Amino acid sequence: MALFIRCFSWLVGSLPASLQIGLGCLLGWGLRRVVRFRRNVVRQQMKTALGPETAAAIEPAVYRHIGLTAIELLRQPALADEKLEELIKFDGLEHLEKALEQGRGVLALSGHMGNWELPLPMVNRHGPEMYVVYKELKHPAGETFRRMIRDARGVHGILRHGAARGVLKALKKNAMVGFVLDQNMTADEGVFVDFFGMPACTMPGLAVLAERSGAVVLPVCCHRAANDWNHHMRFGAPIELERGGDDPNANARANTARFTLELERMIQERPAQWIWMHKRWKTRPPDEAKAPINF
Repeated sequence: MALFIRCFSWLVGSLPASLQIGLGCLLGWGLRRVVRFRRNVVRQQMKTALGPETAAAIEPAVYRHIGLTAIELLRQPALADEKLEELIKFDGLEHLEKALEQGRGVLALSGHMGNWELPLPMVNRHGPEMYVVYKELKHPAGETFRRMIRDARGVHGILRHGAARGVLKALKKNAMVGFVLDQNMTADEGVFVDFFGMPACTMPGLAVLAERSGAVVLPVCCHRAANDWNHHMRFGAPIELERGGDDPNANARANTARFTLELERMIQERPAQWIWMHKRWKTRPPDEAKAPINF
């Protein structure tokens, strides 16, 4: 399986840049027009979160971005580190450097924006060892591919269930640990916070571990450049935590709400580059009279 993926990756990566971009655009068009991949989910969520006019205007760009990202991921295992770094521009590295000076590690708040996988291996070149909290993929081929684009390039994985010990251990080494907070959780895993004006069940683990460890929380966002070939990875200013309350659950909920608002701001800047096909509002509060979106 790994050999097949690597050969296919080499084949895609050997194509001229213009052809790779063209294939990505064609794939995105096919997903929208022919396969209609989760088109109802995409449309309902965008209409409810962004409004009908914006949703209609950016829908083609959403699928175009999906297609381009798929081609980029396919070629990634065959890219040399030097070639990979040429594709990425880092902004706000001063925030990362100041956070690392404190010696308590960095918790990176991020989401599935842009091509979120592409810059991860390059973070190691800017100081901190890179870890990512992740959910194990069900299909063996998916896990093989994940190891090829992450583990093989020095990006360490920490399984989401029971992640606290691994995260704290990494932070003690002054490493950076990435969390994506834009995925739907089950009611027993998450807390409900506002996201585009609707309650969304969200993982509170980042807030809990930030308070426990004293690590700096930095918002990190990746987005595609206008030329469709290059990418920007931006480190924002640290997010101040709400502390000192008697109820730790209330603190976790309040800070999770702050983090989610930051993610919402990232998405609003470039709404076509978020994963609208993910059923973000699937889990509903038990006391809700009517779900805002019917999947």
